[in-house]
Amino acid sequence: MPPRFDTIIVLGAAVRRDGSPSPALRRRVVRGVAAFHAGLAQSMIVTGGFGRHPPTEAEAMAALAREMGVPEPAIVAERCARNTHESARYCAALMRRRGWRRALIVTDGWHLPRSLLAFRAYGIQGQGESAGGGRDEVGYRLWLNYLGRETLGYAWYALRLRRRLLGLAPQED
Repeated sequence: MPPRFDTIIVLGAAVRRDGSPSPALRRRVVRGVAAFHAGLAQSMIVTGGFGRHPPTEAEAMAALAREMGVPEPAIVAERCARNTHESARYCAALMRRRGWRRALIVTDGWHLPRSLLAFRAYGIQGQGESAGGGRDEVGYRLWLNYLGRETLGYAWYALRLRRRLLGLAPQED
């Protein structure tokens, strides 16, 4: 049976001061690698640029994915994106250059709606896969903070990307 997706896209999160992945970054990579090993795609894009601490989120994720058995040639590192919108834009360009259209987007559950909206705006047929990040995992206060931020973020993205979502903006590389 052929893979269901052209690629798996794992969205970045913070890198700790010592260069190690934050819990959010680790759980996203773990879920993405599980999908890869399940045969859902033959490649994995890890996306995220520099945050507060080096290395880039993509480099930290690629190293972790390699440790978990994903072969180097299957990993594509997008090292420039500073936010979800840029991840969607840059990953969509990478995918178009390879002739890919379908992606499994891996991020925390509270982050999925806005992420899928952004990828759809850039022409990617995406399906979401939650890496967790629920109330019991991150605590009620932090989860509520994420939920509030994402509600506002979704509205902002819908406004910002409305021309693309309506097909009124050209695709870019």
